[in-house]
Amino acid sequence: VHTSSSRGGEDSLLVDSARLRGAVRAYLLWLAFHAAQGSFGGTVLVQRAPPLDLAWIWHVHRLAPRAFARACAALGAFVAPAPGVGFSASGSADALVAIADGKDTEDALVAAAIRHAGFLWQVSGAAYNDDAFLERTIARYERFAALSATAAGGLAPAVDIDLVWHTHMLRGADYAAESAAMCGGDALDHDNGEGVVGARLDAAWARTLDAWNEHGDGLALEAVPSGAQRRGDPPPWWLSGGDGVLVVDNF
Repeated sequence: VHTSSSRGGEDSLLVDSARLRGAVRAYLLWLAFHAAQGSFGGTVLVQRAPPLDLAWIWHVHRLAPRAFARACAALGAFVAPAPGVGFSASGSADALVAIADGKDTEDALVAAAIRHAGFLWQVSGAAYNDDAFLERTIARYERFAALSATAAGGLAPAVDIDLVWHTHMLRGADYAAESAAMCGGDALDHDNGEGVVGARLDAAWARTLDAWNEHGDGLALEAVPSGAQRRGDPPPWWLSGGDGVLVVDNF
């Protein structure tokens, strides 16, 4: 997605642009079409990845699992990828179409995609190419889920834990069952940053540190290990790099 958006401006999927808004409109039609293929209240397995632009919006939409489930329920069926279906490298969809869903949903998905563009910057460091680091992060995510189940008030994950959480949520209906089992109750919901900002986020992070310090198991599960620190706001070239930017691993 980032490489495809490197020309920036109205051709970027990482900022509020004609391409991003067109992708959201096309995605909403795509979602409704697939939901209509299933029985009411059932699940439709998508057998082929949608074009990259639509796959990006589908990815971001599923990072708010309860909201995504409600959207699918309103359309009649839950839409999930079949095993092995991921991102397609095919070109952009012809997305300049009208929708009946309304601008509120479009604006919400555009905002979610922009927030997630900044998150991708946070997880683009070298540590995220280290299998041992990622294996430790999976253990940290499991601990975070357990702490969240008993915490008084919501917790805020460290960046590395949030990445594993994102990955888990993309399992769709399986996530709901697995997360509920991990937490011993309801599955964890995730709002992709919507509404959790400023003082609210600071309070959630303070509760997270308190819970981690009280129940942690040493340095292997410390709250923010080396490699998981936030990198600050993404630089301008990350969101709209221009033709002269070459995107490589470990930058």
